[in-house]
Amino acid sequence: MIEAYPQITALLVAAKDARRLQLEAEIKALGFEPGEGKRPLSAAARYRSLRNPTKTWAGRGAEPTWLRAEMAESGKSLEAFWAA
Repeated sequence: MIEAYPQITALLVAAKDARRLQLEAEIKALGFEPGEGKRPLSAAARYRSLRNPTKTWAGRGAEPTWLRAEMAESGKSLEAFWAA
């Protein structure tokens, strides 16, 4: 059984590569390029801490606690933290 592991692994890798090539061909047949339309993994920082510029928030998800705390302490609105 253990002796068959390298052959089984090679077969799985070959099958995966063949399927990837098949899917890429199907995507190209539809007029697209593989990977086209993928969203970037990270978004640019939109808001920056006034106290510590290394703390940023892209505006996605829940507001970070540092931002809520700074807004409460300073009395400033969200626009004051805009990282234009």
